[in-house]
Amino acid sequence: MPAVTVYAELTAVGVDVPSGSTQYWTTSGLGYGRAVWYVAWPLTLVGFPGTNEFEVTHVSFEAPANGNDVVNLSVTSKGTNPWGSYGLFVMYTDPPV
Repeated sequence: MPAVTVYAELTAVGVDVPSGSTQYWTTSGLGYGRAVWYVAWPLTLVGFPGTNEFEVTHVSFEAPANGNDVVNLSVTSKGTNPWGSYGLFVMYTDPPV
């Protein structure tokens, strides 16, 4: 079985997101056949009470004729801090050969 390479990169940042709110994102440029997933990594908030937590949901893929997937997703603040911030990371593999 061939080795699979996994890549990760910061693709966006959500700043001062109100608790309980949802932000919507669209990414593109990843070719067909890649395994793709997203993580909303909380950024440290010094001096705020509570937690800073985020959840990636409602991930959907579109496959336009140009060969680059379009991915729509949402990030919801699940923490107890009144405001939070996160880095949105995309991780993906090489296309299968």
